[in-house]
Amino acid sequence: MQISSNRRKLVKYCAASMAGSVMGWSSSLSRAAEPDAIAIAQVVDMSAGQQEVSRDFMAGSKVAWQNLNARGGIRGKKIQHLVMEVDGTPESVKNAWNSIISDARCVAISGCVGNNLSEQLCALQKSAGIARSLPIIAPWMHNPAEKGNPEGSFDIFAGHRQQIEFAVRSLAVMGVPRVVTVFASPLYEQQSRSSVERAALATRISVNHVPASTFSTNGYKYQPEVPVVLFLGDTLQLHEFIQQLAMPAGRQCYVIALADVNLQVLAQMSKIPRQISVVATQVVPPVTAGMPVAREYREALGRLFDEEPTPQGLAGFIAAKFTENAISRSAQPVTRSSLLTALKKREDSDLGGFNVIFDGKSRISHYVTQTVIASDGRVLR
Repeated sequence: MQISSNRRKLVKYCAASMAGSVMGWSSSLSRAAEPDAIAIAQVVDMSAGQQEVSRDFMAGSKVAWQNLNARGGIRGKKIQHLVMEVDGTPESVKNAWNSIISDARCVAISGCVGNNLSEQLCALQKSAGIARSLPIIAPWMHNPAEKGNPEGSFDIFAGHRQQIEFAVRSLAVMGVPRVVTVFASPLYEQQSRSSVERAALATRISVNHVPASTFSTNGYKYQPEVPVVLFLGDTLQLHEFIQQLAMPAGRQCYVIALADVNLQVLAQMSKIPRQISVVATQVVPPVTAGMPVAREYREALGRLFDEEPTPQGLAGFIAAKFTENAISRSAQPVTRSSLLTALKKREDSDLGGFNVIFDGKSRISHYVTQTVIASDGRVLR
């Protein structure tokens, strides 16, 4: 895989920022409390299938916090952004959780990256009986509203259900009567099969499911029976799936992936055949959008890293902005308890055009859009 010089610079930075043991804070961060700083923890899943999304998401959050601190912080207090890397296993996640809980400086976990990681942290929070003491803010989760999250978890991104419904509705409008759903692993099938079936029923589109075991044989070639495939898996799995597609001459295949696919990385891994078009749902505005939060992200990213923006990076940036907004509304001094109280009010937030809107305790805003990758690797809106 070839990586641009700018991306190599960012990847190198992220690797240095998260270097060290999964048993504790990354080595580049001081354990000593900064005077008048508010400490926010971020846990990132660096397992093989998740790391490309995690790097960009974490970097987006890092950009937001650095940008905020350069402006003087919140009420004169800067944010100390503490990053912890895990490998996604229950042991590593539990070690991360225990380290955060025992660190009195940390008032919240913000933007934990990785669906399995996020679910494990929420489960640990719930089982520990401390839902009223440590907020988990803007986790990157596939099914945030369907897992019975504890009271102290506050999601802001659309999950797989909303993304699938958006994709299937768009197909229904286009007059597509039938799609094939490919699950890249049994875990993805377990998490999202019911969401696919509900969306298909609501839009009267016929769906055929293809299990992960279908693609386990080396050298296997798959010819989809219909021209539209809904793919549920990570970036590496999507890359492998595309290599297994065998399209007859003159036929086109549209592969619709969900937000945990990094299209920029996919384009760098190999050239996408002309007969295959990849469309990814995104839970944030297009990075090229004119809305204020996208412009702020692009400007700050270019100034701090000179790097191309990505949807996952913008998601990390928005997660930090939502956390900043909650801290600004919190009573002083900012503690886990005061921040949780501010979040539980569930006030609507306008994060530069990305709106988080509530109806009582329920969030009613779910932003979803789509991005297309051209055969020459260009990422289009």
